[in-house]
Amino acid sequence: MAETHPDIAFDRSLAVVGLAAENADEAIRALGDKLLAHGYVDDQYVDAVLRRERAFATGLPTAIPVALPHTDANHCRRSALAVGVLKSPVEFQEMGNPTGTLSVRVVFLLALADHKDQVSWLQRFMRGLRDHDFLERLSRATSEQEVVDSVRVMLELKPAQGRTQTR
Repeated sequence: MAETHPDIAFDRSLAVVGLAAENADEAIRALGDKLLAHGYVDDQYVDAVLRRERAFATGLPTAIPVALPHTDANHCRRSALAVGVLKSPVEFQEMGNPTGTLSVRVVFLLALADHKDQVSWLQRFMRGLRDHDFLERLSRATSEQEVVDSVRVMLELKPAQGRTQTR
């Protein structure tokens, strides 16, 4: 049986290269503000992500450490993804290791409007994040379009509908 994945919004307006953040909370807030500005999430989304991150850390010890913060669907109006390539790594708690921290270089902030989609998307991410070349390319991206192109290939996303991807 073929695996199907719901659509998720992701384009240049939801990508940041050189994201300046002092800590994980700042990185999450910066990306969450992008999702809020475009109407993908409600005004409680960022606080909900931060609460969830404290309870269930999402730092992943991949070849280049990343974080995949997310929260409950009730704060999401439409599924979307915001990606930040950090100017300098920030510390995130390691998933499944309450005493471990990771110097994360890329943050994938996931907003899923239907809780039934969570497992499917997280599995898709986990497959893609095993690709060292992808992580290296992404961490060295110099433009938002490079981030979009790399992530779209990794997640097998369709091009954005009704929104321009280039300027």
